[in-house]
Amino acid sequence: MTTVVAGLALLFGVPLLTPQDPAGPGPAAPPPSSAGPAPTVAPVATVDLAARQLTMPRSGDREARTVPITSGRKETPTATGRMTVTALSATRVIEGKLIGLTDQYDYRASWVVELSGPAGQTTYALAFPSQSKELFGRLDATDGALGLPEADAKWLFQHLRLGDVVEIR
Repeated sequence: MTTVVAGLALLFGVPLLTPQDPAGPGPAAPPPSSAGPAPTVAPVATVDLAARQLTMPRSGDREARTVPITSGRKETPTATGRMTVTALSATRVIEGKLIGLTDQYDYRASWVVELSGPAGQTTYALAFPSQSKELFGRLDATDGALGLPEADAKWLFQHLRLGDVVEIR
């Protein structure tokens, strides 16, 4: 079949038979479903930025727990909305600015949970490098990340799974 014939056939909507498809076009696609939107997946954890805490209720083999956090400062707020766990890393190098360092530094973070939102925003929950336990639950000290005490970050890392939904509000 020549390119000219194929072009004319496409222009006029004529189905073509090719040696790879001797039976012609396959069956028509099924009509769109009228069942409505897919059901919403319930979040397995909720972050309350105003209360500066993350709560994971009991569910199946997951124990219930509420942990204190630090989050984005007023000028660099933490992204909100329903986020999906897209990566889990025991250690990961992140941009230092996410935890309040300057752009010149990277930081090797522990117990990193990468969260991605539907609009393409990404944030991280991770062990935050602070010697002061007074920081968690009381102050916002990051450039958008969710900082947790080391033991709580490890616990969260061990209890979240890829695809889980975390709601940040």
